[in-house]
Amino acid sequence: MSSNILFVFEGKRTEEKMVNSLGKYILKESPIIKCAYAGDIYQFYKKISIDEDLDTFNLVKERDSENLDRLKDYNRGDFAEIYFFFDYDGHSSLASKKDDDGNIIKPGDDKIAEILSFFDNETDKGKLYISYPMVEALRHIVDFKTFKELKVKCKGNYCPNKSKCKDIETCEKEPCYKDRVSKESIAHLCNINGYTHETWKNLIKAHLFKMNYIVNDTYEFPDGIESQLTIFTKQLDKYINKQCPKVCVLSAFPIFVYDYYGNEKTKCYVNRTIVSIETKSLLIREIIPSDINVLLSVYSQEENMKYISNGKYDWTIEELRKKYQKVNNSGYPQGYGIFAVVVDGEVIGEAGLFNSYEDDKVLELGYIINEKFWNKGYGTKICKALLDYGFNKLNLEKIVARMHPENIGSIRICEKLNFVKIDVTGAIYYQYEISGL
Repeated sequence: MSSNILFVFEGKRTEEKMVNSLGKYILKESPIIKCAYAGDIYQFYKKISIDEDLDTFNLVKERDSENLDRLKDYNRGDFAEIYFFFDYDGHSSLASKKDDDGNIIKPGDDKIAEILSFFDNETDKGKLYISYPMVEALRHIVDFKTFKELKVKCKGNYCPNKSKCKDIETCEKEPCYKDRVSKESIAHLCNINGYTHETWKNLIKAHLFKMNYIVNDTYEFPDGIESQLTIFTKQLDKYINKQCPKVCVLSAFPIFVYDYYGNEKTKCYVNRTIVSIETKSLLIREIIPSDINVLLSVYSQEENMKYISNGKYDWTIEELRKKYQKVNNSGYPQGYGIFAVVVDGEVIGEAGLFNSYEDDKVLELGYIINEKFWNKGYGTKICKALLDYGFNKLNLEKIVARMHPENIGSIRICEKLNFVKIDVTGAIYYQYEISGL
C-alpha cells in the first residue's frame, strides 16, 4: 500500500508554510501531499452532514481547480492516511445558534463535536485536528512562562451571552486575532520560514504541556495520547461554556506530531540536542529533506563512489532516503549518524559517525564529498571536526576508520591525524583507529 499522506488545510497559505517548515526537521518518513479546503470547519460540516457516505477525498479534490490540479494523479487508494487541519472559528456566522433568518439551528459547538467523532480515523474518512482559536495559535506565545494561562475570547459578534455582557463595547473593539498575534508574539516566532529545530522543539513542548493542562490540569509533558474530542470537550466545559466564552490557545500541529510519533519518540525529540558542528570553513549538521536531491547527485557519480563499499553509484532517491532513515532514526537521538557537510551554504557531501560495532563508545568515521571539492583540505577538516566532537561531546573511547586500499587521500588523512593502522585478518580494507585521551 502507498505510504503517501494527504494533509488538508482550512487555508491556503499559513498552514502550508508551517508544515513545510515542520517537514524540514520532523515529518521526513513519508511523502506528504498538501492542499486546502478553502473554507471553515462549519462549511465542511455542512457538506458532510448532507451525506455521511460522502467520499471525503473526492470532496476535497473537487473543491476547486487548484485541488483538481494538485490531486489529478491521485485517488483515495494512493494515500495511507488523510489528516484535516481546521480552526475552531467560534466567531463564524455558521457557528451561530441561529441562521440568517433567525431560526434556531444546531449550535456550532455541537457541530464540532459531531464532526470530530466522524473524522477520527486517518486510514478511513480521515482524522481532524483543531487549532484554538485559529492556526495562528502556534506562534501566539507572548512569553513561554505565561503561555499556560493564555486564553482568548472566541465567539465575537455571535457570543450567546452578548445581551447580558457588561463589557460589550470593549469586546466589540477588540482587534482581530491575527492582528493580536502579530503584535503580542515573540518576534522570531512571526517568521515561520525562519523556524529552526530549536524553534520547533520549544513550540511542540509548549503546546503539549498546554494540552495536558487543558485536559488534566497539569502543565507538564503528557503521559499519553488525548483524543481531539476529549480536548474539545475540556475546552467546552472549562472555557467556552462560560459567561464570557474563551478558548485556551492551542495549536493542532504539535498535537499531531505527538499522536503520529507517540510519547517516547516525541519526548526524545523535544529533549535532545540537535547536532550542528561548525568550524571556520564548514558546517556539519543534521540532514534535512531538501538535502536529499543534492546528496543523490553525489551518490550518482562513479568517481565519488569508487572507494565506497562496493562502488555502487546507481542509487535511487528512495534507496538513499531509506539509508538515512535507518541510520539516523536511531543515531540522531544519541548524537551520531550521517550528517550533511555544508560549505558557504552549499551541501558538498555527507560525513558522520556510525555505530558499526553495537557499542556507543566506539564509532566509525566516514565521509563522501563531491569530487570537485577533493584536494582542497575538506577531508582533513571534516575528520578533525568529527574527532573533536566525538571525543569531547560524545565522550567516545575510540573512533575507527575503514577504507579501500587504493584510497590514498583518506590513508594520508588518517596518518596525519595520528590514527593507528590495525591489522585485520582477511580484511579487504584498511582499518585505522584512534583513542580518546
